[in-house]
Amino acid sequence: MDTDGDIVLRRMEKEDCDKLLAIFSPEHSIRLYTSYYEEQESGKRDVIIACSRNEIVGYVTIIWESNYEDFREQGIPEIKDIRVVEHYRRTGIATKLMDEAEVRIAEKATFSSAGVGLAEEYEAAQNLYAKRGYVPDGKGVFYMESYLIDEQLEVSENQGLMMIKPL
Repeated sequence: MDTDGDIVLRRMEKEDCDKLLAIFSPEHSIRLYTSYYEEQESGKRDVIIACSRNEIVGYVTIIWESNYEDFREQGIPEIKDIRVVEHYRRTGIATKLMDEAEVRIAEKATFSSAGVGLAEEYEAAQNLYAKRGYVPDGKGVFYMESYLIDEQLEVSENQGLMMIKPL
């Protein structure tokens, strides 16, 4: 557990699943967060929780074997799904989470990676990764699913740019 000021970084606990759902994704299924917890317990993922005054204010996850083929083949872990409660944004919590994630990754790998969505709602994450030295991997846009409308590609949250950073 790391503390800095009143921000505490800790591992995800099983009881956090319901809290994370209520705070960040009430429109989604609890399955997202229970899978995060299960993957953490099996060693496939690390989930770092940021708390202020015993309340969850953010989290980030590390996937030790990226779903993105190029990074998986090279053994490059992927930072995935960083979120901070809106009221706590621009207070350094995302930076603390990223610092901790990169320290953990550096213990096992020489590069860190991240995928960031192209939609406007991911602007803060795009800027965060760029400021931290992440650069596009040079392979273009990564499509989890593609939708063609009138033969034009519609930008959605299912498309991302894969980025990489030497540690």
